[in-house]
Amino acid sequence: RYPLSAGVLDTTKPFSLLVMIKPTLPGASTQICLGRFSSSTVRAALTTPANSLSKMNFLYGAATIEFPVVFGQWNVVWIVWDGTKLKARSNGVRAADVAAVADTATVPFAIGGPATGVLFWDGQFSELIMFNVDMFATDHQSGFEDVNSYMANVYGLTS
Repeated sequence: RYPLSAGVLDTTKPFSLLVMIKPTLPGASTQICLGRFSSSTVRAALTTPANSLSKMNFLYGAATIEFPVVFGQWNVVWIVWDGTKLKARSNGVRAADVAAVADTATVPFAIGGPATGVLFWDGQFSELIMFNVDMFATDHQSGFEDVNSYMANVYGLTS
């Protein structure tokens, strides 16, 4: 799903990602690119820190935000960059905001990983919805609530 007014996600401007993930193994280092990567640098990715039993990270440029997940179960995760802060909400629980500057890499947005096979995801991935606005902002609250209602009605999950 791609409800963007411009048709392209520009990660140098505020954006929001909503994704359903079911990571398989706690403690295993796993990641999936949800953004941009060059041959040597991941620009945006969901990762599982090594030895973590209940958390995942989202990397954006040089910033990393950590949020809770339940391994082996579906999790609804919001990732938002408002232009100065990286924000996350997982299964209805808001993580602490992290300062983050725009990633100005010129490589295109992608889902998956580079052809070199250096990124692997151990789990399931579904329902990625991208927005070219900060969905946590007050002026987008009704849209945020609509999407959360959709997730609850279709999947029975709290986002």
